[in-house]
Amino acid sequence: MRSDYIGQCAAFRGLTGVYWVLPVFVPRLNRTQLQQVIEEPAVLSGNQITRRLTERLIHDLTEGVDQLPIVQHALNQIWHAADNGKEEMDLIHYAMVGGMPVNELPDEQVERFRNWFEGLPPDIKACYHEPNLQNVLDTHTNKLYEQAEEYYLQKTGESYFR
Repeated sequence: MRSDYIGQCAAFRGLTGVYWVLPVFVPRLNRTQLQQVIEEPAVLSGNQITRRLTERLIHDLTEGVDQLPIVQHALNQIWHAADNGKEEMDLIHYAMVGGMPVNELPDEQVERFRNWFEGLPPDIKACYHEPNLQNVLDTHTNKLYEQAEEYYLQKTGESYFR
């Protein structure tokens, strides 16, 4: 069991009693294990991920807290940015989801990123502040919030601000 779920066990009658009989904790992963956690799902699903993206994600992990859910969300967003895995997942896709600033991209990816970014609506561009691994979730959430009214209008034909 991941340590961040221990408190939630109390919400289920009887679970806390079972939990304490045989506790199993997932230990902090070392660098090799983190590499496996990042790369193996991509390989098993027929996708590709660059080693430099893997290294950057490992480098960006914050010590002291469970980062697997954040990495999982970032990888999911990177996969979407890489045309649902049709492209090899790389640093440019990490930047596209708010994980790293454009000035840290390899030179060959900077122009492509800037062209992509210039095509975004101003309200979506504003979601890209302080790019880093910790803010990938915030960036995604802010983009969804900014797109909510348009999505609702498309689905219902009505504005929710009537």
